Amino acid sequence: MTLVNNEKLITFTGDADDSGKGSSLQVFNLKASDLTNSIGDKTYRGVDFSFNKIPEGASVVVNIIDDKGTPVEFNTGWRFWWNDEEISRGYEEGDTDEAKHLRAQYSTAAQSILWNFATASQVTIRGGMALEGIDGDGKWTDDDPAAAMLGSIVVPNGSFEDHVTTNGRVYVGGDFEMYNPTKACRFDFEGDSASVIDMDQERHNFPWSGSYTPNGSAIAWSKVDAADGMTPLSGSSWAIYGSVEDAVAGNNAIVTVTDGGANDYASGDGKLQFNYLNQKADLTAEISDMNPAFTYYIKEVTAPEGYQKSDTIYYATMNNTGEQVNYVKGYVDTVNGNKLVSFDDSNTTGAITNTKITGTVSWTKVEDGDAKYTPLPGSEWKLAKTNDTDGTAVDQSWTVSDQSKSGEATWADTDAKDGKFTLAGLLPGTYTLTETQAPFGYELNKNAYKFTVDSTNGSITWKENEQLSIVNGTTYISDKCSATSVKIPVTKSVRNTDWPTADGSYVPFEFSIEATGDYADTAPKPISVAPKAGETDATKLNNITAAFGAMTFNKKHLSTEAGTNKDYAKTYTYTVKEVAPTTGAIDKLRYSKAEYQVAVTVKALMDKTTGKYTGLTTSTTVTQVKDDMGNTVSNTIGKDVAPDAIPASTFTNVKVLTDLPLTGAGWTENSMLLVGAGLMLLSGIAAGAYWFATKRRQDDPSDGAGR
Repeated sequence: MTLVNNEKLITFTGDADDSGKGSSLQVFNLKASDLTNSIGDKTYRGVDFSFNKIPEGASVVVNIIDDKGTPVEFNTGWRFWWNDEEISRGYEEGDTDEAKHLRAQYSTAAQSILWNFATASQVTIRGGMALEGIDGDGKWTDDDPAAAMLGSIVVPNGSFEDHVTTNGRVYVGGDFEMYNPTKACRFDFEGDSASVIDMDQERHNFPWSGSYTPNGSAIAWSKVDAADGMTPLSGSSWAIYGSVEDAVAGNNAIVTVTDGGANDYASGDGKLQFNYLNQKADLTAEISDMNPAFTYYIKEVTAPEGYQKSDTIYYATMNNTGEQVNYVKGYVDTVNGNKLVSFDDSNTTGAITNTKITGTVSWTKVEDGDAKYTPLPGSEWKLAKTNDTDGTAVDQSWTVSDQSKSGEATWADTDAKDGKFTLAGLLPGTYTLTETQAPFGYELNKNAYKFTVDSTNGSITWKENEQLSIVNGTTYISDKCSATSVKIPVTKSVRNTDWPTADGSYVPFEFSIEATGDYADTAPKPISVAPKAGETDATKLNNITAAFGAMTFNKKHLSTEAGTNKDYAKTYTYTVKEVAPTTGAIDKLRYSKAEYQVAVTVKALMDKTTGKYTGLTTSTTVTQVKDDMGNTVSNTIGKDVAPDAIPASTFTNVKVLTDLPLTGAGWTENSMLLVGAGLMLLSGIAAGAYWFATKRRQDDPSDGAGR
């Protein structure tokens, strides 16, 4: 055992409001095992008592409860509090206002408190311990009577051995012994004393101011969780009224009963009972219409922590007196003339339910920038609880989709409209909401939206986020429309000349693109319709590439049918040409008559693992259908290529040669080659003629050479 030079404190808290008003009778239950000055292996100098929030004029009963016949023994402490004020020295004389005030409070406490050791066979109250003498000053005692006990003491079924000064009436069913067995100190004039401060044992017969009705009526009920109707709930408090009018208005409460605290005579969490209700029928006669049982009404003042307070008024009729309790029988229908409605026959113990405080979160999925906030169907979400109200980390998650049902891993969406979500029954704490599947044709919103459910009223508070908006009380979470872009390139090639110039600048060339085929009307158009191939760098050669502005495909360009690949593929075709100028054409330059068919297939991307939509993509096939001369061809130069790998449609322009001998202006490149062959042929002929003429001269005797 370890002696601790301090005292143990037991605090009792009543139901007084800020104005000091409350129940006229304050009842507390204290386990006998708690009424000791020991905690574990540590023994304190004694037990101090503090009574707080005791209404003015109220009487106090402290029931010491434990197994029947259990002896109770403890040392009183040296200090005592009454409504947050220490009054331990209120016995001292003095004419100051402070001394008079302390004496008045001391007297009030002594006359207000009743200690009821109802089941104890033996009660021993020892005096306070003074441990200052441990170091040798001589003032040491383990049983000093000066540590007085305030209030009346009742031991109806046992004996009482008292070593301290009492300040109240004493009622004992067995023997009453009052003495001081321990010598503590010797004083010069008084001689030996049991007290180190020379205040020996006294008995002051302050009367108890309360009223006790042995034949009073008892009312009892219990508090359970509405989820199962069985789980007991502790911590509620109730007011008892004598009329339904007072109960409705919340006026003139007879008493307030707190579960496990003030005025609760029941033992066990969630069980409540009050024993001293005086209004009852005349039980000397049979209860009838002429002699009705009195009805009391109860209403919840404070709900168990985490539960909604009920405004329902319940009732019980006092058919029994004494220890036989009257259970709450039903509730008052205040809407229909205060009609008394009985509980189901199975509710024999007055079980009253409470519903947990929960929150309801709602949001609507919309397209980013949609001023009409049109709901978008088809999204899926992950709801995760990350923390309890006290900050404790939690790892719980559920899947949510349009009209999803409640399950072990899913949370029910109670909103019947697609794209609108309502999740009810969320326990207080912190949650995150994350989109796991975007509506078809929209980009996944990767934000984690955080919100809290308030523990007092279930209200929802969202953490601010730039993409979450609340308009007129409605929460909107937006997704951007999913899109993919395609740029179609062209290459300009010039032959037989360098890139033409005009006025010192390199001349541009223009091209056209036209949507063709079945979906020409709905096909997206390029941002720039006619890209210009031009060159500003004189060091470059004659092949220059340009591209039409990006064509953007989104969900509206997908097929309405999933197709064999379930990718909703849809193909749009385009024809690409060179635009020959009607005026200002480059002199003697033959413009290309080539044509290319560009087929762009847009399709939905699906995650093969999850089977969920993840975005859009395109594949493109480029086929030359006419050559530069305008002849029909079929030459695929790129098949099903990715958006960044589309081959360029090539257009070749040829400069017509006009300065060859024996040629006329305006010949084409092919005729130029034919002319060239002709020149070679003519040259051969000329050479043959020269050889023939020479031979003839050699053979002609008339020629001088032959002579």
